[in-house]
Amino acid sequence: MEGPHLLEKLPQKSTVWRRGPLAIDEAQQEVLWQNRRLDLSPIEFAVLTYLAHRAGQAVSYDELLQAVWNTSLAQGGSLDQVRSTAKRLRQKLGESPAHPRYLVNVRGVGYRLDFPSEAHKAWPFRLLLPAKPIFIVKLLTMVGLTLAIAWLLWGQISSGDPRTTVWHRGRRVPIGLLHLMGRGSFCASGPSGVYCFDRKEEMAAAIGEVLPGVDPKILDELRDTGAVPLLWAEWGDPAQRVWFEQRRIPFGEMWYQAKGRAFCHDGLGPGVITCYDTDEELAAATGIDLPGVDQAAVQHLRSTGAVPQVPGNYYSVVYAAINYGGRNFALRYDYNDFRSINFNDITSSIYIFHGAGYSTYFAAINYAGDRRSFDSSVSDLRDYNFNDVISSARKDW
Repeated sequence: MEGPHLLEKLPQKSTVWRRGPLAIDEAQQEVLWQNRRLDLSPIEFAVLTYLAHRAGQAVSYDELLQAVWNTSLAQGGSLDQVRSTAKRLRQKLGESPAHPRYLVNVRGVGYRLDFPSEAHKAWPFRLLLPAKPIFIVKLLTMVGLTLAIAWLLWGQISSGDPRTTVWHRGRRVPIGLLHLMGRGSFCASGPSGVYCFDRKEEMAAAIGEVLPGVDPKILDELRDTGAVPLLWAEWGDPAQRVWFEQRRIPFGEMWYQAKGRAFCHDGLGPGVITCYDTDEELAAATGIDLPGVDQAAVQHLRSTGAVPQVPGNYYSVVYAAINYGGRNFALRYDYNDFRSINFNDITSSIYIFHGAGYSTYFAAINYAGDRRSFDSSVSDLRDYNFNDVISSARKDW
């Protein structure tokens, strides 16, 4: 008998596989989720099917790249390809991005498709909450009073004002509230005030130092993924507000939510930044045929209107990594200071689409210093001795 972690095959030579709320018809390439048909791209179908056949097992990013995209990290495959596909699958499965129950991220490894037992699906709220609403009101009042008293006591016994705001996960919050929640115990000064972190590894990644007592594996992962931005990085200001998921929030907060994956454009106006957490969403919004994206996913986003389109005369897309990798920014307007778009001194490749013409890039702000002009894409700016130095750009010679 097959173990509980495997999908159960239906009798009579059916090509349909079922497990919990999931049913996959591999012959027809159709998926039912909670008795609802899902509209999946071929790539999304392939990833979900591969994970389903290994339900309960952690599947690495590299394994998914080899099985679905016929490539690997060593061959130039991108983690963003896997992550963006997983994000779209979670959206279609109706998963909470912050607390997914089925398509689970395995830190530092990849993804796992889980099917929690029915016993764990519903929290026994009836055992915890009283039936009478008046009792709930009294309980909430008592909790509020307790927090208020703790707030006042904090101001009496601690040094400093508990109302002083600090940066925590991209947002400004009172330091007293952080301490009451048991968060933000590790703090350092930065370009826009004090920044507090929940773990020493996060602070070490932010200040660019190796602190005693940190876990080197966690520190390396935070640095490699860019999940914690450097406080003294010259690329911009984390307090600058950008549009992200229909909200205007500080760039630093968006950075934490997207785990360092920021794909942005200025199509709404000079300096008005709109960001997404997948390259496919940026391609669907701008109409730019970006390299390495899942074209089926882009077409689906455009046809369904899931991403509002912001077409315009974009002239290039700058990337933070070679071979059009890492975070990027689609340029429509001239910028005499890349810090205004949080992209200073990090450009490593430039994608220039057909018909865009020449654009010029400068090593200093205000269109000064060493310069290079291009009318075609450059996958590695090291070939031009111009990597990680661009500070301004304009659409001309």
